[in-house]
Amino acid sequence: MELNKDRVELLCQALESERYVQCRRKLRTELVDINGRSNWSYCALGVAIDVAVKNGLQMSPIRLEDWYRDHGSLPWQVQIWYGFEDNNPDILIDDFETAIASANDDSADFWTISQAIRARYLKDE
Repeated sequence: MELNKDRVELLCQALESERYVQCRRKLRTELVDINGRSNWSYCALGVAIDVAVKNGLQMSPIRLEDWYRDHGSLPWQVQIWYGFEDNNPDILIDDFETAIASANDDSADFWTISQAIRARYLKDE
């Protein structure tokens, strides 16, 4: 499978944008403020799913909601959209190889994860 670097760049930009609130141990979690308004927080892979869908990947809304609730990795459609070899791609954090979800759950912030994705997948050959 060939990596789509333009799409991976979109993911990195989203992680660096501060538009997403980060959560741990779930792809996406609903946050409700004191006025009852809801918003979402995401793990890094949840951001990857959101970016893919917002950039044209077609997924059933019901299937997408089930995936966010029941899984901790990328759906195969999203994995293929980016061209990742795995549904939870590996990155290096502090010279330690780990999966993106593990880095997120072990308290790496979105900026750190983005830089690790860039170093692993977007570096010049």
